[in-house]
Amino acid sequence: MLDSKTYTLTEVCSTIKDGNIFVTIFMNEQTYIYYQNNKIRVKNSKTSMSLSTEDFKQIFKNCRFFDVEEDLDIDLIKDKEYYSWKQ
Repeated sequence: MLDSKTYTLTEVCSTIKDGNIFVTIFMNEQTYIYYQNNKIRVKNSKTSMSLSTEDFKQIFKNCRFFDVEEDLDIDLIKDKEYYSWKQ
């Protein structure tokens, strides 16, 4: 599932808006990171967050990132519906 290349925080921030999905370890869990609705989305079984780029950089500054090459169980349409309803 994980590509062998690791990505820096700068690389993630500069390419995530292109539709790339990354994974890292956060809160001792595999965590998916992607861009949606002008925010960086962070999702694992313990948390789901929408962060500004600045907040993302601060929280994840010490993480290693990997590119996700295959489809995930993240349903972006359902995610969008949920967060638009919640507002």
